[in-house]
Amino acid sequence: MLGAPFPGKTVLESVVLADVRLENGPGGGGPVLGSTANEFAFLVPYGDDGWYRSVTWDRNHQLPDSAGVESGEVEEVLGRTLGHTVGVAEISWRSRFHCDERQVETYRHGRVFLAGDAAHVHSPMGGQGMNTGIQDGANLAWKLDLALGGADDDAILDTYQSERHPIGRRVLFQSGAMMRAVTLRPALARWARDLLAPRVLEFLPISNLIAGAFSGVTLRYQHGRGQHSLVGTRATEVPLRRGRLAEMQRTPGFVLVRRRGATRCDTDVLQAERTDAGPDLLVRPDGYIAWVGTTAGDGGWRTALRAWTGSPSPGRQC
Repeated sequence: MLGAPFPGKTVLESVVLADVRLENGPGGGGPVLGSTANEFAFLVPYGDDGWYRSVTWDRNHQLPDSAGVESGEVEEVLGRTLGHTVGVAEISWRSRFHCDERQVETYRHGRVFLAGDAAHVHSPMGGQGMNTGIQDGANLAWKLDLALGGADDDAILDTYQSERHPIGRRVLFQSGAMMRAVTLRPALARWARDLLAPRVLEFLPISNLIAGAFSGVTLRYQHGRGQHSLVGTRATEVPLRRGRLAEMQRTPGFVLVRRRGATRCDTDVLQAERTDAGPDLLVRPDGYIAWVGTTAGDGGWRTALRAWTGSPSPGRQC
């Protein structure tokens, strides 16, 4: 309806998704990935009753999305990639789909905003789609609230594009890189992958970095020139004297987090006191830091608040 292009390409076809009950599942209680030169399979257990979410793909068995899924093709790919007969006793449902890598160039078109799969699509590798879409919505929701509430300038809505478009582009890269690593065809490349990947992931800083990138918890938004390096990062793990920040933010609005022992500010902005030795923070409604500094005799946080909301916070200095 908008006529907006959705540039990109199809990267995987005839991927089969199913819920299966296995007589001889891999066990272990966690996700399992197997691959050959022409196939891959991914299993996630639902519990201890033998049911799994199954994702399989066969380079030599490519069919349109509308084609039915036979029980045998799921079982055969699982067996060849995992190296043993799994015994598919039951399939509750099954579906065939294809994967595109696409991203719109502009998330905002006047009064229309694109989020989630409407803004970016990619392979399911890494399970990043749901978190990314939810975070698109979380980023946009409070900005829409300010704009609809009469903020002086709706330019705040343009920050949805500047903050979320780079995140979407990064997710496409991450999921694409993982997909290409899983579907490697040359034997030497697969041997090197299988040799090096487990060793790299044993190094805790690297595995934590990858986990944070794929889950989205370590993403950050670009901060302005002269702003503290913490601006644009998540504040949700800041220890507070009472409760958790995520609980406080069930009440809409910004949160002023004072350093330990700091005097309470005269303002209607929600406040909390941190228990560690960190600085004062102004936290956005989506949990990201908008300002870092000191509230003592300083109106910096009010300036930052005004920049986002278009109106100053009433009250005297702290």
